[in-house]
Amino acid sequence: MNVPIAAAAWLLALRTVPETRSPHPARVDGPGTALLAAALISLLLPLTEGRAAGWPLWSWVLLAVFPFSAAAFVTVERRAERTGRSPLVPPSLLRIPSVRSGLTMIVPFSVGFGGFMFVVAVALQDGLRYGPFAAGLSLVPLCVTFFLASLAGPRLVGRFGRRVVLAGSVIQAAGLVALTLTVHGGWPDISVAGLAPSMAVLGLGQGLVLPVLLRIVLSELPVAQAGAAAASW
Repeated sequence: MNVPIAAAAWLLALRTVPETRSPHPARVDGPGTALLAAALISLLLPLTEGRAAGWPLWSWVLLAVFPFSAAAFVTVERRAERTGRSPLVPPSLLRIPSVRSGLTMIVPFSVGFGGFMFVVAVALQDGLRYGPFAAGLSLVPLCVTFFLASLAGPRLVGRFGRRVVLAGSVIQAAGLVALTLTVHGGWPDISVAGLAPSMAVLGLGQGLVLPVLLRIVLSELPVAQAGAAAASW
């Protein structure tokens, strides 16, 4: 489904987004890009495929390569920034208070959300025996409320500040508790409609957390580094 959506977004962007070009465009950070790709592949490939393959030798070799490729990436990025070039991920960004505080919340949120979506997908299709359409339909309330909350986020932040993140976290926790109780009480005969209320509350909380956290992270960035930072996050 991502392909037609991306194609439509690309066509709309061509028609509606004005053309802008920097008078001093940054060059592509080739060494940094290659080292980051090597670090991610050496970590994620064995973690995702190693167990299913019985942990063959290549999986352990890749895991052993990861710390060296990650250290090399950090070293290359620091050197690039120190010599005035454009690193893929400028290390100086981590010295900005809003970036540090935002990342301390985004990282656990992203890890938890990724694990949650994986478990939910397995539970819906293997546990509740939903087909692909029913499994996708059960997530629609979460997506809708996430979208609406993300639209309201900027206005709420302008009025209540960072307390919006706290409120969103509380709402998300309430949605998780409600979903847990729903699953515990109705398993394995839960309908799509039965999941909708807790999914809606969960999406509302997430929509008040993630977009607002991204705004916090990007709020104090220098204009010259905004593009690189936004792409990194």
